Amino acid sequence: MYDFVRSWAKLAPDRLAIEEIRSGRVWTYAQLDARAEAIGRALKQELGSAEAHRVALLCKGRGEVFEALFAAAKAKLTLVPLNWRLAARELEGILKDSGVTLLAYDGAHADMAEALLESVPMKAIALDEHGHAGHPVWERLAEGTSGAGALLGPAMEDVPLVLYTSGTTGGPKGVMVPWRQIVFNAINTVLAADLTPEDATLACLPLFHTGGLHALATPTLYRGGRVLLAPSFDPTEATALLRSGRVSTTIAVPTMYEMMAGTGLLEPGPAAIPRILLCGGAPVTTQTLELFHGAGMPLRQGYGLTEVGPNCFTLSPLEGPDRIGTVGFPAFHGEARLVDQDGHEVGVATPGELQLRGPHVSMGYLNRPEATQVVLSEDGWFSTGDVLVRNERGAYAVVGRMKDMFISGGENVYPVEVENALVEHPEVQAATVLGVQDSKWGQVGYGVLIPESMDAPPNALDLQEWLKHRIARYKVPKHWRFVERFPLNASGKVEKARLLEVVRAELEKAGS
Repeated sequence: MYDFVRSWAKLAPDRLAIEEIRSGRVWTYAQLDARAEAIGRALKQELGSAEAHRVALLCKGRGEVFEALFAAAKAKLTLVPLNWRLAARELEGILKDSGVTLLAYDGAHADMAEALLESVPMKAIALDEHGHAGHPVWERLAEGTSGAGALLGPAMEDVPLVLYTSGTTGGPKGVMVPWRQIVFNAINTVLAADLTPEDATLACLPLFHTGGLHALATPTLYRGGRVLLAPSFDPTEATALLRSGRVSTTIAVPTMYEMMAGTGLLEPGPAAIPRILLCGGAPVTTQTLELFHGAGMPLRQGYGLTEVGPNCFTLSPLEGPDRIGTVGFPAFHGEARLVDQDGHEVGVATPGELQLRGPHVSMGYLNRPEATQVVLSEDGWFSTGDVLVRNERGAYAVVGRMKDMFISGGENVYPVEVENALVEHPEVQAATVLGVQDSKWGQVGYGVLIPESMDAPPNALDLQEWLKHRIARYKVPKHWRFVERFPLNASGKVEKARLLEVVRAELEKAGS
């Protein structure tokens, strides 16, 4: 009763569910349901009758990812999508941690798959005909017959998916995503974005992360809409699709929207206006929001985590006083609260750690009960590690990460606030701020900037004076560094730990 793909296959069997925009391959809801059913049955036969087998998937964005997800849900297996950007040693660690018993891979990653199979004992299936000799081919599984009776399908507390976090603060952890979380994230997103069966979403984020899978793709399928898949992001291609009207929604990180703005997305003229442009992965600047809204483009800042789903709020509104600088209001099916370091709720306009509770919260971390206990209370509250503030109207705004906060002269400094001020400077393209040790103040800010021109970066003293008119003096960075780009992880987030290693080494060298 919870298999929404099966339901749409009965209600609208010929409606398009998935389209690969570069290959031209398409899946109707009836085809997606039938193929997922056949694959689920074949995987169970291949792996044995025991439930809870885990199947890893090593490929870029393609329709088989959704076939595998829904097959796992139907057959009570667990899918583990792998980050194809990782090195073999990193992937080996994930495979061993998750206890995967079968690896499915595409032709582009056949060599990596071969290396992994040498170090981790597991079976293998090739997604393409040109896989390694001797491995069964995915298409043969999908062509199988359904057999006597349908698979049982997912129960709400089944775990059909394990997503590994990006690991910006230590090694990646496997998040156990129950079917309940997928369904209620979809419901919350449908309500927040007012999705309809007429919507088509462009899925161009990696499908091994919650944003690529669940920000808009699975909610669109839940609503009976269409997912257009791209194996990678191309700003020119994305701009053309959005302006043509072929897609009405998409999810991207701020840098991707800036690239689309550079390829003509915001140019005036006869063109379709997408209904929803959802921004996640990193805070979007006021400057970018104003630029898009001024062009009539409905860009909205979202908020989410792998552990609680990508859409935990109603999405920042397009009108009214909370249009800029907030992530909106708590999701329809979910609770939110802000607490201090002692766990007491804080009032309006007071920063506190965000805690979330509801059916969109995961079961915690695979094989890590202690880590799960730290973040997930017995009564269901998940501690996000993010600091937010709530205004008198009930809208929430992100202040920063608790782990990024530093204390300068006894005062808390949240880097996001400083970064937002810095990007308003006409000579600054992007900014990230780190806390470093200081003999006088304990810690001070270190600003790492991407200037508009590396040949003529802004003067550090001028930047400091400029900031003092916008934020408190203790928040103004003491040290500065100009770079051409930031190190980013697969989610588009700045890898601050890597930057911190560089700047600490630079400070130590300067002090020696």
